[in-house]
This record gives sequence, structure tokens and C-alpha cells, in this order.
Amino acid sequence: MILWFGMHIVFAIMPFLGLLILPIYVLIGLGGFVYWLFLAFKAYNNEQYKIPIIGEIAAKQAGA
Repeated sequence: MILWFGMHIVFAIMPFLGLLILPIYVLIGLGGFVYWLFLAFKAYNNEQYKIPIIGEIAAKQAGA
């Protein structure tokens, strides 16, 4: 998410530089989509999976 947000800032401020990093932007978007599919698959199979870094924070807030 941080990379995706940063890329949007680059596109807004420097459009030419944005065109140069467009392939990276596409790969980040594709990677995010694949990760989302992975998480959906885990949820469908009723498997618990903690996302790195924020998974522990979310578990503490949920009381799990």
C-alpha cells in the first residue's frame, strides 16, 4: 500500500518520471492482486493467516 501510494504521488508531481516507472507500478498492482487472492483463498478454507507486521496489531485489537 505504501509503494502504491508513493507511486501515485510521483505520477501527480512528475508525469514524465511516472511514465518511466510505469512497469514497476503495474508489477506492484499485480502483486497486490495476487496477494489479495491468496488471502481470499485462506479465508475460504477457514485458515488463520496473519499479514506480516499488521497481523499482530489486528489480533491484539480483536482480542484473539
